[in-house]
Amino acid sequence: MYDIENIKTIPIANILSAMGVEHKGKYFLCPNNHKTSQALTIYSKTNTCKCFNCGDFQGDSIEIVKKHFNLPFLDACKWISDTFNISTIENQENQPRTFQKPATPKVKKEISYVEFDNSKKFTKIELQAYLAQYNTLKDAQRLKLVYTYLYQFGLKNIENEAKKVSFYKTRGVPKNSTYLKVISYIDTSSFEELIKTLLATFPMEDLLEFKVFKQKEDGENVFAYKYINKGGLLLVPSFDLYSNMVTGFMVRPTEPPTWMKEKKIKELQLSNPEIIIPMPFGLTYNLVRRAKKVFITEGHVDLISIPKNIDRAIENYGVGIPGVNGLKDEFLSLFKDKEVVVLFDQDEAGQKSYFGYSSIIVGDTTTMFLNNTEGKKSQKAFISSLKDKKFTTDYNKGLHQKLIEAGVKSVKTLTWDKKYGKDINDLRINGNLNKIFE
Repeated sequence: MYDIENIKTIPIANILSAMGVEHKGKYFLCPNNHKTSQALTIYSKTNTCKCFNCGDFQGDSIEIVKKHFNLPFLDACKWISDTFNISTIENQENQPRTFQKPATPKVKKEISYVEFDNSKKFTKIELQAYLAQYNTLKDAQRLKLVYTYLYQFGLKNIENEAKKVSFYKTRGVPKNSTYLKVISYIDTSSFEELIKTLLATFPMEDLLEFKVFKQKEDGENVFAYKYINKGGLLLVPSFDLYSNMVTGFMVRPTEPPTWMKEKKIKELQLSNPEIIIPMPFGLTYNLVRRAKKVFITEGHVDLISIPKNIDRAIENYGVGIPGVNGLKDEFLSLFKDKEVVVLFDQDEAGQKSYFGYSSIIVGDTTTMFLNNTEGKKSQKAFISSLKDKKFTTDYNKGLHQKLIEAGVKSVKTLTWDKKYGKDINDLRINGNLNKIFE
């Protein structure tokens, strides 16, 4: 059998090189077909990578080999093992069978949880005072200034506000939504003015480093979203925990180009996790200090679709994460004294992310089971049916277990029949929010 644990320790950059993925300078370029080259974001802590433009090329070493070469799981393991000379794990026929129970979760490196400092006060920073000191600032401070400048550019235009409200109205979101007020919008008609003011205020090398601009294959530097020629950009901000500064965005074109529609991509991430890992939308100073109950949704549109006063005794707070895996483990401790309600989509990806799952691998066949009560029963019955067949188990924790381990007070999920809507926003549009909220 293949040594999966050892396979996953190979640096992702080494895997990409062996796959023949093109690189430019210190960046690897996404092998998917883009109109212009797109740099991959590499996460050294988790040893994974992701292209935030297409959203398709992402994962650990096994996942990206599977996708790139269109291989099944075991063939991907074989390719990596052969390429990097990793020995297989041999099982002696005369040894007692050791595959009768699912493997316990692997012990990973201890998570460095973010601890909230109650002694710190929230600071409202005025940009102009810090722009004068820009050249003396560290990379993280510069990034916050660039992103906050971009964010405030969209907020200051009254016409932009009207267009933003009009877009969300089509999703059933009321114009008086508290969350709606903090989302910025930049119309394509304002791009020329925006580009001009960005170039006059910040050095190009920083605009490239922070991914606001990108370099084309011919060497020309252009605004990263110049290809959007209709509608505008919704900037869904990630805020610094102790200030009004922005650390990243989920960018949603109101009229996405054809390639986004074909790949079913709704949002693109604008951030530089190598400098600052952005917190998801809604995870703010006020939430950590004041919230008793927190709703976690898959995407910001679902978050702002939640009824305003679910529980009249307390104020509602929520976090909209970019996809089911968009909440980093180190941030989970910020919910530890709260009641958390997870409202993920009622599809396989949403349920796998919340409950976690186990994959039973027999030869070339992989069977997946959710780590909930029903899934565990099915998994036990499946293993019993294997009798003497050898198998391996790949165990993956879900958000429920991760929140409990982070010390969260209470964790639960709400489910509903998909006929009423696949997600919270669908429930709102279809008039079915009362199916889960009383």
